[in-house]
Amino acid sequence: MTSHGYVLVKAPWHRGADSRGYVYEHRLIMEAKLGREVVTGERIRHIDRDPGNNHPGNLEIWGALNRSKVIQCACGCGESMTEIDPAGRKRRYRSGHNGRRGIRPGARPSIETGAYLKKDERETILDDFGGLCAYDCGNVAGAWDHLIPWSLGGSFTRAGNAVPTCTPCNLRKSNDPDIWPWIDRGMAGRHASAWENIISLALSWGDLEADAGWKVGA
Repeated sequence: MTSHGYVLVKAPWHRGADSRGYVYEHRLIMEAKLGREVVTGERIRHIDRDPGNNHPGNLEIWGALNRSKVIQCACGCGESMTEIDPAGRKRRYRSGHNGRRGIRPGARPSIETGAYLKKDERETILDDFGGLCAYDCGNVAGAWDHLIPWSLGGSFTRAGNAVPTCTPCNLRKSNDPDIWPWIDRGMAGRHASAWENIISLALSWGDLEADAGWKVGA
């Protein structure tokens, strides 16, 4: 058995045997089920995602990947793309067009990722928040969030729109149009002064309208 839980069978006669003469058991079972060899590009999937369950009824064959097939983006924008991305994954939407984030013309540019924030800017903001998630969950910040979601017009090119966050909070906030509960959560935490600076910058750009219940320095 491999470290990932796949079962190996000694079959040195098989064309797909490794240097030790072993073949994946699920491949042998699928080939017996099909009455032929599995060809290059075909993949065998365990339906219950248990790599050790090689019952014939738990295995299904996926066809060879067609990397040149072109499809239309499912959001209705009319743009085309290859059905298979460079990593070999099937896709339905262009980057930035999926239903959860909303539709915004074009793919998200690289400048809108945390890696492209200026180093001194990242270090300053992280230092202000003590290296922790800005939404005061207590986790270490390992990602960067658009305070105003990118799908709703926010951009890292505007001061005050980049806040450090942990991945779970980043995913939960996503493209939530009501960001004030998240701001209030941060303001009630240990880094209120850092949040005052963030919100002051966002207000100066006109990206936010001040909530009636919130005042700088309150």
